[in-house]
Amino acid sequence: MAGEQHRHDIGDRAWEKIRPYTIGEKGTRGGNARDTRQFINGVFWILRTEAPWRDLPETYGNWKNVHRAADEGMTPVIPPKKNRKELREYNKYLYELRHLVENAFLLLKHWRGIAARCAKNDASFVAAVQIRCIAIWLLID
Repeated sequence: MAGEQHRHDIGDRAWEKIRPYTIGEKGTRGGNARDTRQFINGVFWILRTEAPWRDLPETYGNWKNVHRAADEGMTPVIPPKKNRKELREYNKYLYELRHLVENAFLLLKHWRGIAARCAKNDASFVAAVQIRCIAIWLLID
């Protein structure tokens, strides 16, 4: 990774575990990114600190590029607006999967203890998420 490393950045061991599941590197689906690991670390930094995108440290790249990566040759997964002059194609199946995942997170965050991450340690937080998943599962017919 180019530039300075921050304390909570993905370590080499963790990166090797998730690398096969990422997109944006040469030989993978989607567009080619300059540094996928740097991009992921930038997104993690924003989510961890709750800072605005404009406050992203420069070591993660230009905040505008990190913020709008979903335009760098990547394939859109969401449908275009119906009033768009040129309708672009999108993968309906991938959109349905994305929608499913987004709704799962929405349901998880309905419980304030999970949304605000009120647990005192990681094990308690994971347990809370698992309990919420059971409650969501119970809602399914």
